[in-house]
Amino acid sequence: MSFPNPGGIAIVGPGSSDLEEHRIGIGEHEQGGGGPFGAAVWAGRSGYLTKVALAVALTALAFLPKLLMIVVGGSHFGGDSLAYAKVATNILDHFCVSLSPPESAACLPHWGGNQLPGYPAFIALVWIVFGRSVEAVLIVQSLLFAAAAAHLATALARLGFAGPWPWLAALLLGISPSLVGWSRSLLTETMVAAVALWLLGELIMSWCEGRLRVVPTALALVVGIFLRYDFILLALPVAVAGFMIHRPGD
Repeated sequence: MSFPNPGGIAIVGPGSSDLEEHRIGIGEHEQGGGGPFGAAVWAGRSGYLTKVALAVALTALAFLPKLLMIVVGGSHFGGDSLAYAKVATNILDHFCVSLSPPESAACLPHWGGNQLPGYPAFIALVWIVFGRSVEAVLIVQSLLFAAAAAHLATALARLGFAGPWPWLAALLLGISPSLVGWSRSLLTETMVAAVALWLLGELIMSWCEGRLRVVPTALALVVGIFLRYDFILLALPVAVAGFMIHRPGD
C-alpha cells in the first residue's frame, strides 16, 4: 500500500516488507534537497544542534502572534475563568479540589469545576513558579501551544514535507483566527489545542517510525482528557492509526 509524497516518492505503508527500504530511499532523497529539513537534520548526533535551533525558531514563530494578542488585547477573565481560578486557589491553599470559596477553607469535594481538574492544576503549577498572575498563565500556555506547533511541524518535515511547509504550518497555527483569540483568556481552549497538536505530531512520528509511540501518545490522551472531557473522542483516530501501523496478521 503506497501513499503520495510531496517530494514525488511513494511511501509504503506500515506492514509492508519494503517499508524500511522505502524509508531509506526517502532519507537519501531528502539529503539531496529539502533545505534544513532534509533527513540529515534528523539523523545522528551531528544534527542535534540544528534540530534544537529549528525547534526554537518554529516555537518562536508560533508564539509571537499569541504573545502580541496578550500584550495588545489584554487578558480576559470572567465566566468559566472564575471557576478555574477558584479551584486552582483551593489546590494551592488547601490541597483540595473544590469550588468552595477559598477563604472559607470548606473544601467541599468537587470533580474540578467545569471539567476535570487538569486545567486548574496547570494554573496552580504556573502560580507556584511565577506568582498568582493571570498573564503568567496566558503566556505559559501560549508558549506550550507554540512548542506543540513546532513538534507538529518537525513531524511534518520528517514525513517529507520539506522546504517552507513546516515554517508555514507553525505560522498558520500561530495566527489562526480560530485559535489566536483564545490566547488572552484563562480558559482550556489554548491548552487543549496544544495537546491535540502534540497528539497529532506523535501519530505522524509513529507512522514515520513504523511503530506506535505508545507512551507519549497515551500521555497526550490522558492530559487532554483531564483538560476537557470531549478530548476522549480523539481516542478513536488513535485506535485507527494503531491498526494502520500495526495491522493484524502482519
